[in-house]
Amino acid sequence: MFNKTRTLFPAYSSLDDVKVALPKPPSRAEVARDLDDLWEIHTSEPHITPLEDPGINAPLPDNGFDPLRDVSENSPQNILANRGSTDALSLETFNLLLQSAQNLYLRNVEEQKHLLSASVGEIKSEIELHAPGAFLIYNGANKDLLVKALALILSFEQLSDQYVSNATFEETAKTELIAFFKISPSVREAMLLPDHMIRQNLLGNTQVFNNLLDVFKIYGISEDSKLLSDEFKDFREALVLSDIELNMAINKEIVSGLAHQALTNCLNQVLQNVSSRETKQVLKSCMENVQHLANSSFASLSDKYRQLIQNIKHELTQLGIDPHTLRKLAQKEALASQSQISVIAPKPLELGSTLRNPSELRELNQFLTSASRQLEKYLNSENLGAEAKLALTCEIYALLCFRDCCATIMAGENKIKDCARNLYDALREEIRLCEIPHLRILSNNVEIAEKSLHSAQVSRTIDLLNKAKSENTLSDKKLETLTKLLG
Repeated sequence: MFNKTRTLFPAYSSLDDVKVALPKPPSRAEVARDLDDLWEIHTSEPHITPLEDPGINAPLPDNGFDPLRDVSENSPQNILANRGSTDALSLETFNLLLQSAQNLYLRNVEEQKHLLSASVGEIKSEIELHAPGAFLIYNGANKDLLVKALALILSFEQLSDQYVSNATFEETAKTELIAFFKISPSVREAMLLPDHMIRQNLLGNTQVFNNLLDVFKIYGISEDSKLLSDEFKDFREALVLSDIELNMAINKEIVSGLAHQALTNCLNQVLQNVSSRETKQVLKSCMENVQHLANSSFASLSDKYRQLIQNIKHELTQLGIDPHTLRKLAQKEALASQSQISVIAPKPLELGSTLRNPSELRELNQFLTSASRQLEKYLNSENLGAEAKLALTCEIYALLCFRDCCATIMAGENKIKDCARNLYDALREEIRLCEIPHLRILSNNVEIAEKSLHSAQVSRTIDLLNKAKSENTLSDKKLETLTKLLG
């Protein structure tokens, strides 16, 4: 680039004196890299690290595989295939949003309790003004549920405002909220559709929405009726107590009472006509499952019963009731705890792939059919007492269940638990309807509690109708018609 003078600071006379040479591009052989070059780069460069996802440690087998048969839900291959469909909402974030929503719901329920004294139309006007999305969850005529739906949507809206305003990245927070709301279709529409669109869709629409209890279940929100005023709370409490006492007595009969003795006797009689060890295991397993169902139900009912008794004791203590009454309640509570009977959970039954003696199963099936028919004739012809009728009926149900078990064995299917569930349900219904004195008393208590609740609700409804008539919002004929319908 120097001129002819060859000085240190050249002076160019023209552009022709400037000599520019482009760098020589590399050849194709120099650019191309083979597998050895890539591996050397992979092992030598410290900033290159392998991915942590299952792609590097879940190679596909050379001979292929059947995803329906060879790959489980948590296998590396399935995770590799579905890694692009992971949810944007992590479990930690979901629990955080859920806890915040529950706290906001409890606060909003308390703030909206004053609406219970308003009419249904006034509550719906309030919902249409402030949270029309609540109509997509519940739009019936129950004031209690309307207020809860309003409180729920207000809670979700407040949750959205707080979470987005406090987030570092708003777009990420909005994505997580959408993932949180979309687990319930009704909540998703209530939160994502604009208010004017919801009002327009509901205008003149006669569709009924009643998804509130499902939403509570999905989000794990406690639907506690004590949060709102319930004028029939005492009637409902009496009904629940009576029903629990009856069901506890029914399950106790199956676990250790007359029904248990009848089932045990029937099983022993049938086992004497069975020689196959596999068939004996099936029949015993069926009876064990029945006992396990009854004992599990009894334990659950006992826990609920003790909790109700403790609540009643707490209320009576605050009122200053004498200790003698509380001792009686404590005895009931202790009786519910002491009467639990431990039954070991039955082991899973594995049926053999082939039948050892199909002819024996056919003979056993014929024996069970014949025995059940004879017992039915004896049950219909003899003048039996209530206890004898119940025991005989339980044995007939057991024989029919054993016959179903034989059918499952002959078909090579393992449906013993289904047979046990059917027998358990049949026994519960039969014991509920029997005429044994102490069970009949408990059944009558339930019927009385149901009638008391119904009577209180009808009386309240009649009072509201009379009030509407006095305010000239209901005609005399309409009042007469509704009174006849309500009985």
